Amino acid sequence: SGQHIPLRGWADSSQVACFPATQNDKYSGNHVLYRTQLPANSTIKITVSPDSDVDVSLYALRLANGDTETIPPNVHSAVCESSLNYQGSDPGKPHSVNFLTIRSPYTILIGVAGSQGLESGAFKLEIEVRPR
Repeated sequence: SGQHIPLRGWADSSQVACFPATQNDKYSGNHVLYRTQLPANSTIKITVSPDSDVDVSLYALRLANGDTETIPPNVHSAVCESSLNYQGSDPGKPHSVNFLTIRSPYTILIGVAGSQGLESGAFKLEIEVRPR
């Protein structure tokens, strides 16, 4: 079920640029966070597949290797990818984001957020890491 995370000041800041404020409704519900490592010279594909009646959005932050403390809303600088959908509600639709690294490993913080204020719902999270 996660918890509510305020969006103001971090998600649409120029140092993070995760998603524009016009899309805040898609990330306005509870957030569930996960953290994983991305080794050097590899790619990661993160996919969330919600149940058919669940509408969620996905974002991921690339952080310094070993970062175990940064969590929203206390994100001051990061590389972010998000599953932007400008078409409105899309319950049950999978969302994916990708990162790659060349020389350095990174910590990846994954966020699954309820859309339109959703506080709970079932989903499957898949993380695929491959060497480059």
